[in-house]
Amino acid sequence: MPVVSGTSSAELKPPGGKLLRCTLTIKEGVIASIRFSGDFFLIPGEKMVALEDALTRMEVEKIERVIHSFFSTAHVDMLGVAPEHFVETAKMALAKLH
Repeated sequence: MPVVSGTSSAELKPPGGKLLRCTLTIKEGVIASIRFSGDFFLIPGEKMVALEDALTRMEVEKIERVIHSFFSTAHVDMLGVAPEHFVETAKMALAKLH
């Protein structure tokens, strides 16, 4: 994947699910900031900040691996979204920078 820089966002509403939005800023192929928002539920809520912190300063190529790794060890309850929706939304936002 070529080195990218810029800010982008994307939204996903999976069938029967809730809205998930990802806004990210990439600097020279590294995630400078990333935020997930929407009308889904993730409990406990502070785990969302932990996911965003885990992704910050990572190379964009590691987005999928870091998200799946995070959810495989985080003890969270989700309503309206699943880990793959976080991956898909982040990749959609990233694709807009190419």
